[in-house]
Amino acid sequence: MRKTIQQNDFVMFRFCRAEPGQPTCFILGQRGDKVEFDSRRLRTQQAFTHFFLTAGEHSYHMGRGIYQISVTDHREFAVEEHKARASDAVVIIVNGGDPSLKHAKIVTGQTIIWAVEKGENVSIEGEAYKPRT
Repeated sequence: MRKTIQQNDFVMFRFCRAEPGQPTCFILGQRGDKVEFDSRRLRTQQAFTHFFLTAGEHSYHMGRGIYQISVTDHREFAVEEHKARASDAVVIIVNGGDPSLKHAKIVTGQTIIWAVEKGENVSIEGEAYKPRT
């Protein structure tokens, strides 16, 4: 699928379920034939965000490291507590392949922002997902 967007636009997509052989998704920004942005190769002063809708244990790798994100179902909290937690994005500062937070604990409906302070070709890729039962 190809969409045309402008600077400061947001792109949101959701997978209803994982499908065997499903290709990885990425955002590629071009101006003419020149690549301006590639979400698989982040650079200094670029960021990647993910809005978590599913509770469970998520893991992702960046470089050689594997890191965890624990997402708790919003129904485990009072409405006001969930609203307060979900309204605060977690910011993970990335220096090269080293994230400032190795294990994030969030609630469904909360966002994580990986902000690249220093680095070239930084890639944040999903590794595994285990639903909570």
